[in-house]
Parts: sequence; C-alpha cells; structure tokens
Amino acid sequence: MIEKNSNKITEGVLKKDETGSFIEDLEGKRHFSGERIWEGYVSHWLKKKVFVRELKQLDYKTDMPIVLVWSGDAEELKNPVSNYIEVYYNERLIKYWSSFLGHVAANVNGDIFNFSNKINENEILSPEEYFYRPALGEFSPGLNGGQDFSNPKLPHYDKFGRRFMRSIHVIRIEGEGLDAAFLKDVFNKKLNKIHSTPIDPARPDFYRDFNFRKNSCATIIRDGLREGGFADASGFCPRDFFPCIPSISIPVVEPAGSLRDFASAIMIRSGATVGSGVPH
Repeated sequence: MIEKNSNKITEGVLKKDETGSFIEDLEGKRHFSGERIWEGYVSHWLKKKVFVRELKQLDYKTDMPIVLVWSGDAEELKNPVSNYIEVYYNERLIKYWSSFLGHVAANVNGDIFNFSNKINENEILSPEEYFYRPALGEFSPGLNGGQDFSNPKLPHYDKFGRRFMRSIHVIRIEGEGLDAAFLKDVFNKKLNKIHSTPIDPARPDFYRDFNFRKNSCATIIRDGLREGGFADASGFCPRDFFPCIPSISIPVVEPAGSLRDFASAIMIRSGATVGSGVPH
C-alpha cells in the first residue's frame, strides 16, 4: 500500500471473474470486489499491473466512492521527480463548440492546475485524475443540449470530455535554473483569487471575472509563467499560447543554480495522444 496525499493507493493486477472485476495485490489479496470498476479500465488493462485509489466523489449509480485506476511506475510514484513544469494542450471536443480553440493546464511538480469559466473546475488535480478519471457521469454541460444530472448539486465529474477520445500535447520544462516551487505558489494564489471572488447571483456556477481574451485558462497560465520570469510567454487562446512555449526566453534573473542545463531542457512531445478517460 502506498500513501500519497492521505489517499491509500493499492498496487496490483486488474482481474475479472464471474463475480466481477477486482484488484489482486502483490500478496494475492483481493481489493475493490463488489465495487464498480469502470469497464474502460478493464478493456485496456485486464491482467496488467495498475494502481488504484478511491476518489472523494461518489458514483451516481452506486453511491460509493468512484474507483480510479491508472498505469504507471511504482518507483516514480514513491519518489516523484521534482522541479519541473508540464503544460498540456487538450484538443477540441467533437460537437462541443466552446472547446474549438482547445484547453490548457499546467502541471507543476505533480500538481495539475486547471482554470476554467466554471467555478468548480478551478482546482488542483493529480495526474491520474486529470488523465484517467472514469466516465461515470454525464459531461457538463451536455453536448447535445438538455442533458443534466438528476441532482444539479452533485459534482460535475467529466469536465475533460470523458465520453470522447481527445489528443493532449505536452511540453515539459525542467532543469537547475527552474524555480517550480515559486511557480506553484503563483498558481496557488491565482486559484485563491478565483475562489475568493464574489459570486454573480445570476450565474452562481460560473467564475464571475472569466474573460476569454483577458482571464481564461490560457491567459492565467501565461501570466503565471511571466511572473516566473518567462517574459516572452504570449497568446490569449490555447491554440496560440501553447506553440509559443518552446521559443520563450530563459528567465533573466538567474537563481542560485546554473541555467546552462535549463537552456537545453525544454522537451516537446507534440502529438502525444492520451485518451481522456480511455487508458492506453
């Protein structure tokens, strides 16, 4: 059992028999028997080693905690790499016009900062939640119009398009000259500002000060990078902000360490396809 952020993570093999799906740990003990394990996980990772933990949100049908399953490296999970940033560009969702220009989020030392026009979507997610949260709820808002939950007060789970495949492009920045801890503090302050902003009574579920050109997922992350010394970060929509990142200048103010490694440490994995909610 691995402890991470007060959540117990079980490592084992995903199996299925006549009683249903379950996880068999390294000692042969069964876990999550009788709980609802999403079939998307089973179809991709049956008989393979996975990690599993429960989310705090409850499954709509069973009223039990949602079971989150993902694949990864045990050593990396126990001893995560520090001092890095990854910026994600999520391509548009089919039939969802407001996603036409895509979406961006920033991973700073394992915490993924997500910014949105919806209040409850301005949050910090773990990588496994961002990429592999299961498709056990409706997409919010409904793609075909009129789709909603029976109880509108329930959390909106599938905010990243879990009913569709979606390509995610990744740019990673790391090296001795990077002060990721400072950037994490910057993004935390931006989240706190959003959640301390008075609610608009006419639109209580939305971030009042959201603005597509001046205060959106792309501009908030762009401005955060600027505060961290990346003065050349530019663009106001995801599709023009993301491509600028490989060409931005190294911060002018040199930290205690050297920037020599940092200069060559920008790595681009453009076109790295990740199925949102559909594991590979």
